[in-house]
This record gives sequence, structure tokens and C-alpha cells, in this order.
Amino acid sequence: MKKRMISLILVLALMTVVLPSGIYVGMEVFASTKKVTSISVKSKPTKLNYKLGGSLSTKGLKLTVKYSNKSKKTVSSGFTCSPTKLSKVGTQKITVKYKGKKTSFNVAVKNYVTSVRIKSKPTKLAYKVGEKLSPDGLKLTVTYASKSTKIISSGFTCTPSNFSKAGTQRVTVKYGGKSASFNVTVSNPAVQTTTAKTTTTTAKTTTATQPKKNNMQYIKSPDYKSKYYIVVYTGSQSAAVYGKDSTGGYSVLIKCFTVSTGKKGTSPTKTGMYKIKAKYRWRLLVGPCYGQYCSSIGNNYLFHSVPYDKQRADTLQDDEYDKLGRDASHGCIRMCVRDSKWIYDNCPIGTQVNVVTASGPAGAGVPKRNTDGEFRGWDPSDKWTSGNPYLIDLPTTSSAPSISLTTDAASTTSETSETSAIAATTTTSSTSATPSTSASPTSASSVASDNSATSPTAA
Repeated sequence: MKKRMISLILVLALMTVVLPSGIYVGMEVFASTKKVTSISVKSKPTKLNYKLGGSLSTKGLKLTVKYSNKSKKTVSSGFTCSPTKLSKVGTQKITVKYKGKKTSFNVAVKNYVTSVRIKSKPTKLAYKVGEKLSPDGLKLTVTYASKSTKIISSGFTCTPSNFSKAGTQRVTVKYGGKSASFNVTVSNPAVQTTTAKTTTTTAKTTTATQPKKNNMQYIKSPDYKSKYYIVVYTGSQSAAVYGKDSTGGYSVLIKCFTVSTGKKGTSPTKTGMYKIKAKYRWRLLVGPCYGQYCSSIGNNYLFHSVPYDKQRADTLQDDEYDKLGRDASHGCIRMCVRDSKWIYDNCPIGTQVNVVTASGPAGAGVPKRNTDGEFRGWDPSDKWTSGNPYLIDLPTTSSAPSISLTTDAASTTSETSETSAIAATTTTSSTSATPSTSASPTSASSVASDNSATSPTAA
């Protein structure tokens, strides 16, 4: 017993240490064995998308640390990440180290534009006031942060996109947050009176060569009181507006328009006596398509503009416009906007219309269409819709020589009543007011009740 006590005292002596302060502390008999066994990403950093060359941000990064004694904890510091400078475009792997263990997460690194310059200017550099910019031919050289370059011809924006004042104007091109510029020359449009005078001269020449006596054969109502009388000549694809002479007959040629009537063999415009019964600012037509400045004459026929794909003035069917002067419609009388609007504004409801197979005075011609991209979808004669790139009248097509009227036996066909589709939208007034010129192009919402018909009219 005494020996055991002595052994215990010796063990205790060996387990004590005298600290500098004179305090005796017992030593741990066994050292700790707790070690990190693995780490994993608990939450990724807040920022995961970078520009090329950017520095990594570890804000928001948290790790789950597991230990050998099965315990674990979350840490948000004390680790290292590499790389910290992001110098490779694409998905980049970030390695995280903590207490000798590793894990990782990915970030996205994007290239970006450092500069742009003009490689080639647009083909068109001279404009008239009011015209839209055409970027055709414009190419940019784009330089990126990676020092790579490429040439582009689309995807950029240009300011201004149309020109409201004359002089040299700078156009700014922007792409990827960078910009370059080039200059264009803008001039005032020419005076618009020349073409109008030419058209008037043609009309006077036609009047002088038109035999008056033959006009009377087409008058079917001796008590007719309207200001004008219209004859549609399918033989010459023209429509003549006559006024009264001193005897009360209609022999004074006021206007003569180039038209497209129904296509022969499939949908010819039926001859006979009609009269204007209703008017529509826009009208749904067969296709479906739409017409401007429509004047219904019965039998589902209308005087109307060349068809549009939508109820907008910039969706003209260009190929149909080019057919004016030839039979091409589904039965209606197509005209350019300038001419269909003249009838819409000046020929009131009740105006008599005679469709004949004879050839009459030649139409005055229509403005030629510009095939450049910015002019596509626009009627060159439409001067009432803002935004139309045609700001000046273009030279009219040459009129055919004047032709004397010939007898048309088929012209005695009786008037055909209008279909219910048109009757459903008939307006009761003469509808001579002109539409607003502020719309650009005219939208569906700007038309009151002109499209209330339940079925389309032949185009």
C-alpha cells in the first residue's frame, strides 16, 4: 500500500508543469486528434459573371467543412481562391483551398468591345430633307478585349435615322457600348410644282383630242344632277372624270387616271352603270389585304388604292403597283393613292360610274416607284402620310396616245346591286373630308368605322 502511494505521487509529479507565473497546471494526458477531412461549397459568390480581365470577388462564398470526429462547420473566410485574375473567355473553374483540402465552382467570363471604327461607309451619302438613313453598305471593324477583331454589317444603331434639316450631318454608329461616326450631305427637296404642271398639260392635250359627241352614248340618266360623271374604260385601262358642258351633257374631260381593272379571263370587271354608294378611309379586301380611299360603286366593286398587306401606309404591295395600266385586279378599279383620294374627296355619293370595254383617253400616268430598300412598301404618290420617303413627285410614266371612244354594246348592262357586305358599312354622307396627315403611317386605330364589314371586298 505504501509503495502504491509513492508511485502515484511520482506520476502526479511528472504530469505537472510550473508556469513562469508560478502556477502549476496539469498537462493533457492525450493530444487532440480532430482533423479536416473534406470541404464543399455551401453557397457560391454573389458575382459569377465577369468581363475578360476582371478580378474575382469572393463575397458571399461559404464552405462546409467536415472533420474526422464527424463534426462540421460553415466558414466564410480563411480559404484561398485561384485564379483571381480572369484572363480566359468562357467558363472558368475557380479552385478553393482550406486546411489542405480543395473544392471548386465555375464563373462565366465574357469578351467585350473596346473600340469600333468605320471600315466602309454606306453606299448612299446624299439625302433630301425628310428622307430616312439607309445603312446599306455600312461596315464596322470591331475590336475586343481579347485583342481579336471582326467586321460586322448589322446589329448596330445609327443616330439620327432620318434627316430634318439641310447641310452636313454627322451620323453616330453605336455597337457594344462603343461608337464611331460618318458624315452625310442633306439638301432641301426640289419645288414640287413641275410634275403637277406636266400632268395638267397631259390632261389638256387629252381634252383637245377627245371627241365630245361620243361621250353622250354612255349617259343613261338624262336627269342626272351630279357635278361629275365617270367612265371606266377597260380597253385602255383608264378612268375619265367628265364635267358638264354648256348643253348639260358630260363632255368636258376633267381628269383621266391610269387604273387596273379586273383581270381578263378570271375576274373581269363587269360592264354596266353603277354609282358611288359608300366611302371608306380603309377597307378590308380579298387576300386578305387593305385599300386606302375606297369608293364603293356596287356589285362589290370599289375605286381604291393599290392593295396593302396591312392597314398601314408602309405595307404597299409593290409588284401590284407596278401593274397599274394593266388588267390585274379581282374586279375593283385600282389606282395610285393620289388618284383614289381625288375620287374619294371630290366625287360625292350618287356620282354615276359607267364601266365599258371601249378604249378611252389615256391615263395621265403614275409616279415611278423607287426600288431602293427605304422606299419599299410606300406609294410614291401618297403625299398625305408623314414618314413617306417620297417627298417630291417623281417623273410620271409616259401616257399612251389619246384614243377616240368606240361603241361598246356591252355598256347597256343594268346596274348590279351592292352585296350585303358593303351595305353593312355604307356611310350616309358624301364623305369629302380629307384624313389627318399626322399619322405615320396610318394605323388601324386612326380609322373610325371603315372596317366594320364582315367580309372582304374584291381587290
